[in-house]
Amino acid sequence: MLRGAHRRGRGPLRCDGFGCCEQAAPEVFGLDEDGVVTVLLDDIPEALAERAEAATHPCPVAALRTVG
Repeated sequence: MLRGAHRRGRGPLRCDGFGCCEQAAPEVFGLDEDGVVTVLLDDIPEALAERAEAATHPCPVAALRTVG
């Protein structure tokens, strides 16, 4: 599970809109109209889990993290 991002419009955080996560895993992350990261999927499939987790690491403000 991902923490720190909007999940379809819920609770933002520290995202400054650099877009590193979106570039690394565009099928999992997007930027909303305000430039804040959004997790596009309610459940991340196993096939994308490793890529989604790796995409959280380059964030310069550590806005995302995986839990669970």
